Amino acid sequence: MASSDGKLLSLMAGKMGINSDKALKRASEFLRLLQLKVTASSGLRQFSDTSRVVMCLDLACNKLGYPFDKSNLLKLAGLNKKLYSNGLNLIENLLDLSKPVNINTLCVQLGVSEVASHAQKILDKYVELHAQGPNGARPIDTNMPIYHCASVFMACKHNKVKVDRSQLIEASRVKKVQFDKLIEDFVPVLDNMGPKEVKKSASKRSHKLIDLVTKYDEESKGTENEEEAGQKESSDAEKEDFEVWKKRILGEAYEAN
Repeated sequence: MASSDGKLLSLMAGKMGINSDKALKRASEFLRLLQLKVTASSGLRQFSDTSRVVMCLDLACNKLGYPFDKSNLLKLAGLNKKLYSNGLNLIENLLDLSKPVNINTLCVQLGVSEVASHAQKILDKYVELHAQGPNGARPIDTNMPIYHCASVFMACKHNKVKVDRSQLIEASRVKKVQFDKLIEDFVPVLDNMGPKEVKKSASKRSHKLIDLVTKYDEESKGTENEEEAGQKESSDAEKEDFEVWKKRILGEAYEAN
């Protein structure tokens, strides 16, 4: 990499708050490889040297898991959000950096791991129904991110789990209209699926039951203290019956957990 590029890299890294030598070295390597990819048809010429440096630094930190302040990325790169995202995807593809998008990874990133299994079943069912339809002769490339993103979205919708739709569209690497069209194609899949698979925990109900038993126990003890000494024998018998009832109720509550 030319010395001028090295100076620009150091300058942008400073403005981005990146002081990791490993990140700088990785970004420098990305830039060097990128120079070999610059052709009339590569699409890179629409991005300035500064833009490429910023995006390579962003990718380097992302691959190394190095956190930094991304609030001024677009300003430093001189790009709007859409162009910046397109530039990142372009560089990732040219350098073979893009990680395959799959259901499990998406669910972890979006905090909806509970629907991962259901999303996979939805995708499998979609492939099955597609093979039976008029377009069945044309196989589906399930390695494409859009199918995994659509499956996760439909699983969340089916189970009423909140998810950021915009993040799924971005991860799908297609336009919103294409994503929405595929979602429509997925609707018949839900009609062929069973009931919701994400079960709500019974812990709340169990805790309420335990609290009720505890409260009743405390009230029973308070009542016993207020009883006259002559009624103690009768009270002991009632307490014994209550202990049997309490043991049974608590046992059922813990089994529900």
